[in-house]
Amino acid sequence: MVSKTSDFWIKKLNDAGCPAAKIVSLPDALNSQLVKDTEMVISSNGPEGRKIKMTGFPVKLSETPAQLYLSPPLLGEHTDEVLKKFKIKG
Repeated sequence: MVSKTSDFWIKKLNDAGCPAAKIVSLPDALNSQLVKDTEMVISSNGPEGRKIKMTGFPVKLSETPAQLYLSPPLLGEHTDEVLKKFKIKG
């Protein structure tokens, strides 16, 4: 297998009806054109003015598109609130 390129083998396998594709690094996957076109990575203005990248909305509805209303909380930001709700002392 090392005597041929990965493109050669992927084409050969796909032509034979076997799904195959290159394994890419996480940064390459997240920066791929498909991820950009499907908005699967979005940016938000997070707490303390930081820009945060996060996964986008997996379901895309043409008439009611998903919207991000709040940024993700800081670590422990709502701990006291949650503990009070369940009457747990922190």
